[in-house]
Amino acid sequence: MTIFTLLAVGTIYTTSAVCENLHLKKETPKFMEMFTRDKENVYDVRRKIHEMKYAPGILWAPTTWPPVNQLFNPEGRQRFWEKLMPSEKFTYTVMATNIGIHTLSIFTPALWSNIFMHIPGTNRNFTLLTCVFGHGSLIHLGFNMYGFHSFMPTLGQDPTFKSSIAHMTAFYLSTGVISSWAQASSARFRPNTPAVPFLGASGAVFALIGAFALQHPEAQFQIMFIPYPFAAQELLSAVMLFDLLGMFGAFKTLRLAHAAHLSGALLGLGYVHFDGEKRIWRPFCRSVYKSLGMRKWENKV
Repeated sequence: MTIFTLLAVGTIYTTSAVCENLHLKKETPKFMEMFTRDKENVYDVRRKIHEMKYAPGILWAPTTWPPVNQLFNPEGRQRFWEKLMPSEKFTYTVMATNIGIHTLSIFTPALWSNIFMHIPGTNRNFTLLTCVFGHGSLIHLGFNMYGFHSFMPTLGQDPTFKSSIAHMTAFYLSTGVISSWAQASSARFRPNTPAVPFLGASGAVFALIGAFALQHPEAQFQIMFIPYPFAAQELLSAVMLFDLLGMFGAFKTLRLAHAAHLSGALLGLGYVHFDGEKRIWRPFCRSVYKSLGMRKWENKV
């Protein structure tokens, strides 16, 4: 299981790095027209352009949805899609994927449970990844997508991701796999408790919360069914304490993936604190380009 997790994360980042290369090839002429100094690499140019459009530290308002009748028009949908920030495009794509997979569970429940539910102790390690897209109920799906939509659009425009859809994809899928591994591994420390199958995107969503809270600690959020707003850092501290207690046996009546939540939040915090864009993403892209013989692009990032 651990080996699969490492291979999955490596494969996700490698694939995302190649996709980033394809995007950079397409966008490079546009970048270099604005900044012509040869010594600057594409990422430095991209950072400057990004900061001109999205100043660090600002919470960017979501794009206003058009009238419903415009969405039924192909040209109207195209205009709306083009107005969206890259992080919004990523957000709506992931949400649509999750909704589609949940709809699949209605028509093919047996196939769905075999593919999108992880059962600890079995050899179906691939479900550590696929379970990130499965949800047990409409309420479960709704809560996770509500959290995802609350944090991802702004987080994707922050300095860590700089509007890179490939980087967002690598982070989201990798934190989902690792948090699933953490949840499955936690069962080993409770030998007297039967292993419970699990599924859901909550581990990856908690990674978004952790990353967001470190960059926007004072941002105010309203939680469903609670009448008082919370600062992002207060929300993160509360849920991490809740899940830490849950891992040690509290709240036994609640069937929650405490280990996935806590590990996801820690991954998000660590990724931003240690500058994952500079220390993980860019070096990984360079190593991929070097190993694939893309010498021209090795120094571009």
